[in-house]
Amino acid sequence: MEDKELNASEEIKEEEHTAGDPVEAAPQDEPEAPVTPAAPATQSKAGKIVSIAINVLSVIIMLFAVIIVVNSLVSSNRGYPTFFGYAYYTVESDSMAKDFSSGKVKSDNFSRGDVIKVKIAGDNTEKASYKVGDVITFWDTIHAQKALDTHRIIEVVVDEKGRVVGYYTKGDNNPTADSIMRTIDDVQGKFEGKASGIGNVILFLQSKTGFLICVLLPAALIMLYCIGLVVFNIVQYNKRRYVMAGEEAYAKAAAENSKKEEEMREQIRAQLLKEMAAKQEEQTPTEDKTEE
Repeated sequence: MEDKELNASEEIKEEEHTAGDPVEAAPQDEPEAPVTPAAPATQSKAGKIVSIAINVLSVIIMLFAVIIVVNSLVSSNRGYPTFFGYAYYTVESDSMAKDFSSGKVKSDNFSRGDVIKVKIAGDNTEKASYKVGDVITFWDTIHAQKALDTHRIIEVVVDEKGRVVGYYTKGDNNPTADSIMRTIDDVQGKFEGKASGIGNVILFLQSKTGFLICVLLPAALIMLYCIGLVVFNIVQYNKRRYVMAGEEAYAKAAAENSKKEEEMREQIRAQLLKEMAAKQEEQTPTEDKTEE
């Protein structure tokens, strides 16, 4: 009798021990991770140099554009820009390059390509104060167009009351004097200095070739660069959206899979407990009979 009770007790313990052991869930297929696009390669040294060069060129063009705009804004009713009472002009001829008769170059001579500094007269009184030998700037008609010209005064013209009404002028490098008198209204100011050679750059920029090479072509290249940059950023943005969408889908699938595994474990645990309870109920009547 005792042996049978011991054997029944050992069987119950074994079943309890079996029920307590962790149950390995059936392996589940893990969700397949989305394919992540390869990360863009690090910008090369040459690419950085090109980017810096384009940025510098952009700044130069912007500064050039700003200068043009400022020159237009500061232009008064005179029809040309002035800065703090001075105007700067690019010389387009050699009429004042040297003395025609002697061939000597004076301190106030200037040549094509130079930039001259002109002190703008404040009023007619100042315009009437110029003397023979002064180099003045005045409005003239050149090639059927109104333009500024700068020559030397060779004669002061006064009226019957002794008031200065105009000047006769001559380019030092011209064989003859100018044919018409420069009235006080035509006179704009007096020459005060020059910068040799700088005007050649301005003259080149004013030419069709210079404008095409230095302005239009760089502007077109910058525009193409900006368009390419926008397209590149759009592509990179779409790639990031694709990667983020894949990561979200993977995380959601992993969460759902984990939830299903937990539910399966609970079902297996409940089934084992139910089977253990059923076996214990079957063994209980046997034990009662044994005791009797």
